[in-house]
Amino acid sequence: STFCVTPLEHPYYLAARDLGIPVVTSILSFDNLTSRGVIPEYDHYLVWHEKMRDQLMRLYPRTRTEQVTITGTPQFDFHRNAAYTWSRDETLRRLGVPAGARYVLYAGSHVGLAPAEPELVRGIAQHLHDTPALRDLWMVVRIHPLETRDRWRPVTDVFPNVAVCTAWETAPDAEGWTLSHPDDQAMLVSSLTHAVACVNVASTISLDSAILDRPVIGIDFSTEAGAPQDIMYQEYEADHYRPLIELGGLRLAHSWTELLALIQAAIDNPRLDADRRAEVVRRECGLVDGRAAPRVAAAVLDQIGGRARHHHRKSA
Repeated sequence: STFCVTPLEHPYYLAARDLGIPVVTSILSFDNLTSRGVIPEYDHYLVWHEKMRDQLMRLYPRTRTEQVTITGTPQFDFHRNAAYTWSRDETLRRLGVPAGARYVLYAGSHVGLAPAEPELVRGIAQHLHDTPALRDLWMVVRIHPLETRDRWRPVTDVFPNVAVCTAWETAPDAEGWTLSHPDDQAMLVSSLTHAVACVNVASTISLDSAILDRPVIGIDFSTEAGAPQDIMYQEYEADHYRPLIELGGLRLAHSWTELLALIQAAIDNPRLDADRRAEVVRRECGLVDGRAAPRVAAAVLDQIGGRARHHHRKSA
């Protein structure tokens, strides 16, 4: 099971249970255990790090230590593979940003979580335009994987210095499913690598940015008069996200003035908070060495081997 919080997998889980087939799951994201509801009880769990293991065993007390293997997460393997980092010139070309230009990457949320987000991004673009020192800075909006460009046209149709980047360039199949292509992964890694900073509202992409050592700026305009409010600012208090704030791996902007100052600080000193970002990676991402996928495969094979050995003993 690669995505234990989706009901699409549950029929397979139940069928395996009926047939006596052990089920192994990989905890996909750092919020899956605390914010996505109750998950089924599996025979074995693959987790990012010790903290996630302890959290799993606290929330599901029937889980035994031997049922959990720490592997890291394969989604970060691409970040440590040079083949997935394009040159700056190639990245700008693919993003539609002029050669030699600088840009901030804004990571968009899903409309269900942040209906007013295009209004927020429109405000960012306007403030950048109105600030002489930042007027030439581009903004690349990386939209949520489940969205299209349409929601962002009120921004891109007005501001020429805003480009939209989709999460997948690969077209979906006849049933609407999209499998990530290597170029899709390279676009994520490269667009972050060459950005001045990553700006978002409580997005998981803050972890990706920290791994690639790019400044991270979170927006919390919950107390900013006149700022759009139909956005998930409260997520900064969630159990999975609060440590990023406490460790200082990202800076929070509570006003337009703070946001512009933090963007300027990222331009002036890209290494600002680098040690804090590294601590976020160490504590919240686990071992990020590009070898998580082989560890996951080895753990699955170990479970298969254990079942085979158990079956052999029973037969004997």
